[in-house]
Amino acid sequence: MSITRRHHYVPQCYLKAFAVPRKKTFQTIVFDARGRKTYPTNIKNVAVELDFNRIDVEGHEPDALEKALAGFEGMLGPALVRVLEAGNLKNIEDRAIILNFMCLIAIRNPRHRETYRDFRERISKAIMGIVLATPERYASQMRKAREAGYVSRTDVTYEAMKEFIDEGNYSVEVPTEHHVDIEFGAFDKVLETFFARKWIILRAAPDSGGFVTSDHPLRLAWSRPRSGRHPPGHGLLGTEVLFPLSPKLAIAGAFEFQEGRELVLSAESIASVNSAIISNAEWQVYARDTHFTFLSDYGEIPRKASRLLDDRIFKRPYGNAEGI
Repeated sequence: MSITRRHHYVPQCYLKAFAVPRKKTFQTIVFDARGRKTYPTNIKNVAVELDFNRIDVEGHEPDALEKALAGFEGMLGPALVRVLEAGNLKNIEDRAIILNFMCLIAIRNPRHRETYRDFRERISKAIMGIVLATPERYASQMRKAREAGYVSRTDVTYEAMKEFIDEGNYSVEVPTEHHVDIEFGAFDKVLETFFARKWIILRAAPDSGGFVTSDHPLRLAWSRPRSGRHPPGHGLLGTEVLFPLSPKLAIAGAFEFQEGRELVLSAESIASVNSAIISNAEWQVYARDTHFTFLSDYGEIPRKASRLLDDRIFKRPYGNAEGI
C-alpha cells in the first residue's frame, strides 16, 4: 500500500472557505512573496510539505500521525461548516474542535520547526568551536564519544574536522520525530490558554472584499505595541490571537475580552485585519478572489489586492517575524 507523502500543515477543509469550487476542485488565489506572483491553484497544492508528518518510530507506520490527524480533520471539516453557518462559536462541541485546530496550527508549522532547527544548529556550531579549541580537547572529547557509542570512526583527524567546521558548509537537521515530540509535548499547555481566552466575532460587511488567510494563519501579538524585543506568549496577558475562518468571519481572543461580542467591521478595519494576517504569513497569502483590501505599512488608506506584491508589508523576511 502506497504511503501519502504530501502532508498539509494547513488543512484543506479549512482552506475551502477561501476558495471557489471548480468542478471537483477548490481554487484559491495565491499571492506568493517568494516568486512575486499571483495565480489561481487547487488548494491541495498550497500549505503542503513532503513528509511533514512522517515518523520513523518502531511499532508504528510512517504515516501513523498523518492518519491520526486525518481522523481529527474528519471532525474539523463539519465543525467549520456549522460554525460558518451559525456565524458564532456558541456550540460548545464545535468551539472545542475549532480551538483544538487553532492550537495545532499555532504549534505545528514550518516556521516553528525551522526556528528550532536553526537554534540547534547555532548551539551545535558553538559547541564544536569549544571542542576544537585545542587538539588535546578534541582528542579527549572524541575518546569519550567513542566510549559512549556515539562515534565509531577513528580516522577523522583534528585538522580535517577543524577545516570542515571552520568552512561552515553544513547544516544541522532535526528528525521529524523530535519536532513532533516537542509539539505535542507543548500542546496541552498551549490549549489551556486558548480555552482561557475570551473570543469575539469579527464580521466583514457584506459589500466588502472580506478577509484573507495565509500559510501561517494564526497570529499572536501584543494588544498594544511594545518597545523592545519581548515576543508575545500564549499565556501572557495583554496579547491577542487573531484567526480568519472565512472571507466573512474571523475571531479574536484575549484574556481581557468580553466573551461572545460581535463586531461588524468597517472597510478600514477589515483592511487592518488583513494587514495583520498578511504580515504574519510565511510566504503565501490565500484569498477567495482579488477584491480584498489591506493597509500599507506606510499607514495610507486601504489598498487594493493588486498592489500587494509591491507593498513593503509583503516583502520577506520583513513582516513574518513577530507573529508566532
